[in-house]
Amino acid sequence: MVFKHMKDAKINYMIILLFLCLSNCQEINDLALGSSESIFQESTWKYFKFTGDFTNSDYISIELHLQSSAEIIFCAKIGSIPTATSSHVNAHYFDYDGWYLSTKNQNLIIPTIEIDDDLFIGIFSNKTNGIHYELNSFSSSTQPCYNGCSAYGHCSDGVCLCVSGYVGRDCIFSATDLSIIEDNRIIINANDVGYAALTLSEFNKKLYMSILSSAYIFLYAKPKTTNDDSALPSPYENRKSKKGLQFDFVISQGHYNTWYFAIYNPCDSAVTIKWSIHASEGGSSSQYLLYILIVISAGILAGWVIFAIYKTRQISKKNAAIGPEPAISIDFINKNFPKVAFKAKKCEEATRSCSICLQLYKKQDMIRELSCAHIFHANCIDTWFQSNTVCCLCKRDYKQNMTMENEESRIEEDLSANATQWIVEELEGPAVTTEIHELTTFRNQQRSDT
Repeated sequence: MVFKHMKDAKINYMIILLFLCLSNCQEINDLALGSSESIFQESTWKYFKFTGDFTNSDYISIELHLQSSAEIIFCAKIGSIPTATSSHVNAHYFDYDGWYLSTKNQNLIIPTIEIDDDLFIGIFSNKTNGIHYELNSFSSSTQPCYNGCSAYGHCSDGVCLCVSGYVGRDCIFSATDLSIIEDNRIIINANDVGYAALTLSEFNKKLYMSILSSAYIFLYAKPKTTNDDSALPSPYENRKSKKGLQFDFVISQGHYNTWYFAIYNPCDSAVTIKWSIHASEGGSSSQYLLYILIVISAGILAGWVIFAIYKTRQISKKNAAIGPEPAISIDFINKNFPKVAFKAKKCEEATRSCSICLQLYKKQDMIRELSCAHIFHANCIDTWFQSNTVCCLCKRDYKQNMTMENEESRIEEDLSANATQWIVEELEGPAVTTEIHELTTFRNQQRSDT
């Protein structure tokens, strides 16, 4: 199972397929309440219209059980079939947690009070050889838990309470229990993700973590909340991730005494992680003094910021008539920074990302390498240079290079024109030569007179 932040480019691919299929895949099957169906589905959308009397129930649970893990979209919409835009799945209910974790068991839990029209179920897969799954549905007067909490937890008011060593909304993922000691060791298999959980009995602490990995990793953290369906961290929910071989991680515990961590290993071999944790108590007199000093410093800093903003506005008024710097021409870009296909030679390079769009480079992505050795997606840097003349990382100004190149071209054109004129004069014969000789004699005479 591979973590989905390495695959988020597939979202656009799946959405494109979605639009291509909508015009040809409008067949809608009936899904009766309490039924259980075994289905084979090809690489496309499949729709169901939910039927049955659920007026005496408070919840409907629709479960999908795959024979093997796969990336699918499992969603539902009231009043019409689910669709999508370029940025999200257009549905009232979507098993997002099951999608980005590629779980075999996915689940939609729908309150019946919200169903005021026909309910349509949509399932999309991009596997070319198709998928096999079983689709079940049932109603309940109490809020059910996702997939019945598997075998490693029990359901309480719609929330799975997992046994020690297991995490997730349905308790299916094993996790290492971290403790505040000097040496927690975790092994993550190649191209896989591992989970860890840290639970403390006291609030008002800060967690200081020192993490040392034998290879490049990604780390995500998320607190456990009582009203969150997805207990595990996701790269789409927590952009403050860490990546590298060694780093420190500080978490303000606040009102959460349980934190979950996801560690992704993008390399082709297993990695060992040494994880040291210690916590500091809050509320000491030295901390209060530190807070007071921070407040005073912040006040002084705010005063300087206000003064700087005032001066900046004055300068902006003076420079209001000055337009933006001219863009870098596409001819200059193509000539000096040709497009090449991206090829990762090392494991670390496989995790490099474009600093403009923040997307990871994929094999055969077209990139440009600037003279300053920074690389970007070709389309990204082309767009950037439409309104900027500097590298967005090191601020090297390429306008000067373009100006010098244009000046060299102008000089070459002048030299070419002069050479052409000389050839014409040579072809015009002795009359021109005599005239030039007389002009030279006249100039020499003037110089001797002075």
